[in-house]
Amino acid sequence: AALLLASAPAVAQGTVASVNGEPITSRDVDQRMRVASLIFRQPLTRPAAIQELIDDKVKMNESRRIGMRVTTAHMDEMMSKMAASARQNQMQFEQNLVKAGIDPDALKAKITAQTVWSELLRQRARTSNISNAELNAEVESRAAKGEARITDYVVRQVIFVVPPGSSPGQRERDASASRAKFTDCETGVETMRTLRDVAVKERIGRASTELSKGMLDLLEKTPVGRLTTPYRTEQGIEMLAVCEKKEREDNIQLRSRIEQEMQSKRTEGSASAYLAELRAKADIKR
Repeated sequence: AALLLASAPAVAQGTVASVNGEPITSRDVDQRMRVASLIFRQPLTRPAAIQELIDDKVKMNESRRIGMRVTTAHMDEMMSKMAASARQNQMQFEQNLVKAGIDPDALKAKITAQTVWSELLRQRARTSNISNAELNAEVESRAAKGEARITDYVVRQVIFVVPPGSSPGQRERDASASRAKFTDCETGVETMRTLRDVAVKERIGRASTELSKGMLDLLEKTPVGRLTTPYRTEQGIEMLAVCEKKEREDNIQLRSRIEQEMQSKRTEGSASAYLAELRAKADIKR
């Protein structure tokens, strides 16, 4: 809906800043403010938009210096994905941008700067490897707190289908009544199969590390051989029969996860310093 706004009158294109001789015009600033507000839902003040454009030019200059390029094909792919999320093809998407007073190239410029900055940060992170000593210390500390412990679950989905015209509330009550009688996976599943409009899926295995917090909480509080509390999905009223729970320790997986976390924090922490370093090298005029 935001992309159906009417275009605003054109503004003068006076230069408001420059980076290494590359001008930033008042039109660039106006376009960046529109992109931020209408596309990313993050309104910018005029000074903030100017600073963002300066930073983008600094980042692009660094990417060119080291030979990094964002291809036209990659940019078209990014635009196509944005269009698809708005249920449009790329041509329709760009036409609607124009109707909203946004030059598609202004959006592409922002996306390009974001892309090269992510890659610049990744490359910088690779040069500051985490030592084995600090990684081992963190793994040992967190393993002692039980973070290496993983629970493997074997479950079966039990679905109380809600036929057309039926009440979801009644089906939920039916599911709760059946849940109270369910005491083991062997006989309980067979009993469920005899019920009308009830589907029982095949056994599936999942590790606790693969589950969302909500699902993990649900399975943790459900004893083996019992059903979870009913919950509504698009398929109907669902419950999970918990058939097995086995605990194990996996320091390898914990180590991999911790290494990713530490690298991510290091990258985030160095981003501001890296940008400040690049700004200091650039000839910025405002």
